[in-house]
Amino acid sequence: PSFWGWVSFASVAQIVFTVLLLRLFVRRNFAAGTAFSKTEVLQAALFEVVLLGVVASLLVNVGIVLGVIAVVMLSYAKSAGDGDSKKASVVAGIFTATSLIGLASGTCLALAVVGFKAAAESLAAGDFMLRALTTAAIATSIQTISMGVWMAVASPAQLVASLRHWRGGWAAGFFGAVATAGWFSGFVLYAAAPVRAVGQIELLLTLLVSAAYFKERITRLELGAILLLLVSIITVLLAS
Repeated sequence: PSFWGWVSFASVAQIVFTVLLLRLFVRRNFAAGTAFSKTEVLQAALFEVVLLGVVASLLVNVGIVLGVIAVVMLSYAKSAGDGDSKKASVVAGIFTATSLIGLASGTCLALAVVGFKAAAESLAAGDFMLRALTTAAIATSIQTISMGVWMAVASPAQLVASLRHWRGGWAAGFFGAVATAGWFSGFVLYAAAPVRAVGQIELLLTLLVSAAYFKERITRLELGAILLLLVSIITVLLAS
């Protein structure tokens, strides 16, 4: 019962997170809202204390805070506009409904992360990989069935189209499954918030690919955020 309660709760929370995050993309000042959504690692640390009684060390918490600051800096650097116009846009978006949506999306993702960890840990038998993959498979099944039913009712044409054109998404699905296995395995082995903090290395890899493959220029602000994020990741790893 504990497993099914946690995995169902976390699965729904992740769906709500995704919906809220996509809502940000169609709103003004979405950069500020996205920055608020990036606080999910910090919120996950807080929820772990409240819901699971897991308290990270002071050094781990310092690393998490540094990581959140770095990610917010990257979000700011990627926002539309430049100079004073960019600053005005982000500042103007802080106290808006967009920011609340961003914060709510971060809250839902943090709850999902903590819920998945609790679900995996509630399984009594099996090694960490078996518990992680079982939790991930059941969570994905819950999400697939619930969203499939919703699409069948609300947008049947899109459901049919997604099934017809499945080949276009197999690569994203495959690597998403591998990533999910990695995330859930980490949640079983260690506290969820530090795992998410270290996992932010994906942002560094994304920037490197953008610079090398798409020839995008890395600004000084982005470079500073990259260095700060590296410090954050190293701090969490050393403290763990």
